[in-house]
Amino acid sequence: MKSPKTPSRKGTKTQAGAPSSLAVNLLRVGTVLVLLAVGVQAWKGRGPEPFKPPVAIAPEVWKEGPSPTYLSQKFSFKIDGVSTRRGFSGHGDAPRLDKNILGNAFKVKGKGYEKGIGTAAASEIVFALDRKVSRFSCLAGLDEQAGGTGSVRFIVKADGRKVFESQVMRSDMAPLSIDLSVGGVKELALVLDPDGSQDSDLADWLDLKFRKGR
Repeated sequence: MKSPKTPSRKGTKTQAGAPSSLAVNLLRVGTVLVLLAVGVQAWKGRGPEPFKPPVAIAPEVWKEGPSPTYLSQKFSFKIDGVSTRRGFSGHGDAPRLDKNILGNAFKVKGKGYEKGIGTAAASEIVFALDRKVSRFSCLAGLDEQAGGTGSVRFIVKADGRKVFESQVMRSDMAPLSIDLSVGGVKELALVLDPDGSQDSDLADWLDLKFRKGR
């Protein structure tokens, strides 16, 4: 007696070696995931968009807080007949003539001074030499009102070129003596660079002298 034949199921039979529909779908999903991963890594590798500064403002304008401060109205004086052209101070006010940035008498390493410019990092004071000055000299140090925590570098630039840079200076250090040849220089910039934090970076440029002629 013959055994009854089991009915065949259409659609389940595949050729030998041919992938099933499930395997094909899994392969497609895997390919999509790989492409997505590659795209994400490529996007991450771009990094942030480069910063684009706003339209440049006039050099005599220093932007402090939400509105600009026009230093031409607050910061203008002469030393030995040489005029300041522009300047700013990190303390939120213009540099001060013959006072420290807080409006008090200069005092550096226990010694008082009568003449100079008080400022705070970061700051820059530009003098218009107009090629009429042959030599510049001054003292530079942190005011004792910095409270022992300030630290700065004093930098001098002649027509944008750095001609002097101090070591890191602190309020317990004696002032530096700076003496430079500046013949042929149109603009001289006194720059105060904060050494990291700007906290208590109250500094003084003292006894400034401009020698005219050759």
